[in-house]
Amino acid sequence: MLQRILRCSKAVGQLFKSAGAIVYYGDSPSFGNAEPNLKKSGLKQVGDELGFILADFDFGRPVSHKDALLVKKLCHRQRRAG
Repeated sequence: MLQRILRCSKAVGQLFKSAGAIVYYGDSPSFGNAEPNLKKSGLKQVGDELGFILADFDFGRPVSHKDALLVKKLCHRQRRAG
């Protein structure tokens, strides 16, 4: 199942990149840093292969989209330092 998710993530990422998008990704675990979990799952490798930017989910700015169907508020994350 995980391999299927990774293949799907890679395919979707490739579509975004081919459309000219700059892709940020990340996670917000309850404690600790997301990077070890992303490495363990394989998502870090996919992100690295495709040139995705690991986002910092500890800092960011709120963004609202009042016309959205499901998610009306989210947090735009910043690029990780280093």
